[in-house]
Amino acid sequence: MSKNIIIFILIVAVIVLGGVLVFSNIQNKSELQPRILVSEEEWDFGKVIQGEKPTHIFIVKNEGKGDLIVERIKVSCGCIEASISTARIRSGESAELKVSYDTTDYVGKDEKYLNIYSNDPQVPDKRINLYVETEVFQIPNLIPKTNTSKSETQTQIIKNITPRGAYNLIQENKDNPNFVILDVSAPARFLDEYIENAVNLSYWSVIFRNDLDKLDKNKTYLVYCRAGGNSEKALNMMKELDFREAYNMLGGINKWKSEELPTTK
Repeated sequence: MSKNIIIFILIVAVIVLGGVLVFSNIQNKSELQPRILVSEEEWDFGKVIQGEKPTHIFIVKNEGKGDLIVERIKVSCGCIEASISTARIRSGESAELKVSYDTTDYVGKDEKYLNIYSNDPQVPDKRINLYVETEVFQIPNLIPKTNTSKSETQTQIIKNITPRGAYNLIQENKDNPNFVILDVSAPARFLDEYIENAVNLSYWSVIFRNDLDKLDKNKTYLVYCRAGGNSEKALNMMKELDFREAYNMLGGINKWKSEELPTTK
């Protein structure tokens, strides 16, 4: 065998071995990637009195194989404070993300967000949406009310129902023009996924109550949101506004989907 052939064989062997080592290294790195998982992707602090500072603790878990490094947390407003218990989260472990909302300078409904920047190659900037409704404290009126003009004989049906009950209600009213499915989620959330034939009237709109008051109160309404909190508040408003018949779907569309009921995107 000639010297040139031997050299050629050695070069080929080196190239093949190098390729194997590079592929193995890439594969090992891909297997050791971190993966971020947050306990909630949005949080509603609910109704609070102006000046209060509601707080919620999110759980940030690393479900990947490599260490998850939280590089920074960016908030959309100075009114949001966020701190995490540790910036390095090992595989299978969790950290607490404490988020506070300072309502001193806000009145009414508000929406903010924060981003978690990490070394997760799939989700390098995890977003969490935050909601709050701030009210001004008022001294209660101690003067007794006079008799109301509302008819005592008027029948009003205001109820909470399960997703399965909501599904049956929809089927019963499939051809009823006086039946309305009302999604009170934020518009972006509504467009992500909704129940077929639903219309959107965002609870987070500053004129939500006025828009609600303009609806035909003699129709029948099924109200829902993402998790059931805001739709319950909307139902209470509908009761105050003398709607004839309205139902709130408990657990929202999240519970609806967990029962494998159909949605539209």
